Amino acid sequence: METKSSLTFKRILITSLFYFLTPFFVGLVNKFIDNLTISYTLIFSIVGFFNITYNWDLFALHYNRSKKAIGDTIFFTLVALASMGLLTYLNINYIYGYIIMSDRSTLLTYYGGAPLILIVFCFIFSFNTAITFKCILDRIKISSSTIQLILFSGLMFALLFNITYLPLDINTQVSSFLFYSILYMIFSYIYNQTRSILPSIISLSIILFILNIINVYL
Repeated sequence: METKSSLTFKRILITSLFYFLTPFFVGLVNKFIDNLTISYTLIFSIVGFFNITYNWDLFALHYNRSKKAIGDTIFFTLVALASMGLLTYLNINYIYGYIIMSDRSTLLTYYGGAPLILIVFCFIFSFNTAITFKCILDRIKISSSTIQLILFSGLMFALLFNITYLPLDINTQVSSFLFYSILYMIFSYIYNQTRSILPSIISLSIILFILNIINVYL
C-alpha cells in the first residue's frame, strides 16, 4: 500500500514541531508556575488552538468523512474503544507504560477549573495527537502491504512520542514503547478502515477521561 500525500511538507513540519516540542514548552512554563498539570493544560490548549486554526480544513475533511459513513464511524469507534480499553487494562496491570494524566491534588484544589483541565487532558490531547499522527502518516510510503504501513506508522510515532514526552528512564522507555506502539497501531488500523481520525479521537478521549476520573476521584 502506498499513501498519496495531500499535505504540504511545511504543514507536516510545523504541526509536528508544535506537537513534539510541547514537553519542552511545558518545562519552560513550569519553571514559573511550578504546577505540571496547569503547565500541561496551558500548552496543550495553545497547541490545540493552533491545530484548530491551522488544520481546520483537515479536521473538517475527516469529520465530513465520518458523517457520510456514520455506520462505519460508530462501529469502528466501538472497535477502537474496546481495543484501547483492553490495551489500557493490560498496561495498568502488566505493561506499566507511562501515561500523562492530570494531578489529583491540582484538580481537588482548583475544582472550579477541573472540567476544563479534564477536557484539555482528554479531548484536546487526543485531538492534537490524532492530527499530528495523520500529518506524519500522510508522507509514509510503503509499497508492500497495509499491515506493514500499520506496523511502521505505529512504531515510528511511538518512538517519537517516547523520546519527546516521556522520562528517559530505560524501564519507562521500554514499557511505554510497547504500550504506545500498540496504541498507535490501533490508530493506524482505524484510520485505514474509516479514512478518518475522528473514531480514534473519540475513543482515546473516553479512555483518558475514565483514567483521569479514576485517578482523581476514586
